[in-house]
Amino acid sequence: MDTIKNINFNRAATSGEKPEYIINAAKNYIEENSFNQVGRGSGCGGAEAILETRIAIADLVGLDSPMGVAFTSGATESLNMLINGLAYKGVDNPLTFDYTNGQTNYPLEMLENRAIPAHPHIVFSCYEHNAVIRPVYNLVQRGLATAEIIHPDLESLKNAFNGSDAEEKILILNNASNVFGNILPIEELFAYAKKQGAYTIVDVSQTLGHIDVKMSANTDAIAFTGHKGLKGLQGSGGIIVKKDFAKRLSIWKAGGTGSGSDSFEMPLFMPDKFEAGTPNNLGIYTLGEAARAIQAKGIDAIRQEEMALFEYLLEKISTLPVTIVSPHIEKHGKILIEEQIPVLSITVEDYDLSLLASDLSRDYGIQTRIGLHCAPFAHISMGTMPQGTMRISLSSTNTKEEIDELIRALGELL
Repeated sequence: MDTIKNINFNRAATSGEKPEYIINAAKNYIEENSFNQVGRGSGCGGAEAILETRIAIADLVGLDSPMGVAFTSGATESLNMLINGLAYKGVDNPLTFDYTNGQTNYPLEMLENRAIPAHPHIVFSCYEHNAVIRPVYNLVQRGLATAEIIHPDLESLKNAFNGSDAEEKILILNNASNVFGNILPIEELFAYAKKQGAYTIVDVSQTLGHIDVKMSANTDAIAFTGHKGLKGLQGSGGIIVKKDFAKRLSIWKAGGTGSGSDSFEMPLFMPDKFEAGTPNNLGIYTLGEAARAIQAKGIDAIRQEEMALFEYLLEKISTLPVTIVSPHIEKHGKILIEEQIPVLSITVEDYDLSLLASDLSRDYGIQTRIGLHCAPFAHISMGTMPQGTMRISLSSTNTKEEIDELIRALGELL
């Protein structure tokens, strides 16, 4: 049986094969900058590569200062940094050493206690990933925050805010669901949140590189990953933070920065405040290439390509005995293309989805993703717990011929 092998329809998990410009960038960086991998100190190499990437990412999202971009190992670390940073109030000045008398015996418990709990009320949507749910849960369990899960609509948000007497409120939203691909009404909800004096955080793991993501007037922080829509390397990502919100955040991850080394605390200026330890310069460098490639091609062109493929998939899969699971279909009777990214979830009556995914992979070389996709409340909201769904996710790298092969394979198996 002639088949197309190694077809990736699991792009929402990771981009898979890397573009040539990413591969070349990685090779060039290793060959030219091996002497300065840390990214600190004088000379060219690591430090300049990181700065160039900050500029490219800032340009991509419309941020006025590249110093508002801090790099992490990915969206999970980014969200942990932002969420855990809400637990305590930020400080205005670093606590430095008194080294004038040569004293080296420091009883740290005698120092000023600067960890002042903020006790925020954190609201997030039912479509969030466990990278949001679990850090928030940990804060609640430690008595450092209260939290509420809502459907992402204005009425639910109003009720959540009005039902809390906390002085500080936080709204965290996915830009789009990693399960169903529906784009959330970020601007409407963030606009209301800002009018109430709340802070706002958006997780763009599923959208950066797929749709036009901007740091809007109503957004305080963006968490992103490098290995999905940007098509960079795993272990790369970051946070994009406005200056006032950066001051509000306390330190979650501490260590060496190469700056402010005479303090017990992390430097308070961006981006050093959030970049403890040795940076992943190789991954960061590829993110710069990715951002510049997206700018060169144009995000509108990328979206047009991807959604044309998605519409073709919708047309073809509708002929099969499967159920498409979508909040759009539940509300509007159809998927709204303009409010969707190229991610589709299906179920099949009386068929074990894990067996179906295994058959597709083994016999046809087609990779999908089944289960809960680390977003349990998304499935609760659509009645697909506990079995989950089969997720088919595309990028502009896919082709109509690959979709035809998927439809043929599903037709034979079902």
